[in-house]
Amino acid sequence: MSAKNITALFPRPLVLTLLLWVAPAFGEPLAGVMELRGTVGYSNFLDEGPLHHLVTGGSARFYVTNRVAIEPEFLLMYRSRHDIDLQFIPNVVFDFTKRESRFQPYAIGGVGLQRHRELTGIGYYWSNSWTGSAGIGTKIFLSDRLYVAPEFRLGLEPIVRITGSVGYMF
Repeated sequence: MSAKNITALFPRPLVLTLLLWVAPAFGEPLAGVMELRGTVGYSNFLDEGPLHHLVTGGSARFYVTNRVAIEPEFLLMYRSRHDIDLQFIPNVVFDFTKRESRFQPYAIGGVGLQRHRELTGIGYYWSNSWTGSAGIGTKIFLSDRLYVAPEFRLGLEPIVRITGSVGYMF
């Protein structure tokens, strides 16, 4: 496709406006373009009563701008050997401070898939459903690249999730 065809599809003022709007996000070099983290914590599903689960898992955070990142995560939520949930959630993260700060609060949220296994009277029952949550957290750096990150989320299945992570920035 030639430049003439592109300008026919997109007027020059629109292209210029988009470039001026997006340019500051990519203007500064990223100190670390990826983070890996391991997570452990607590979640609570609601049925006829609370269903407390241990949460374990991991994620990788990829920065697309200096403050916005995509973070796919995989979690195992364990209540007993008869009640286990697996979740895959692609999250979007927004950092409230500059990435050079030793204390970095952030907002996080995502919608993903949940695979549930539960023992019933006739054997194991498997089901798939949507899950979603949003919350806040903060990275507290112990060194230039190593950090801990407490996090709190509200959502649907589970209703509440409180976790702590250990992460490393590459």
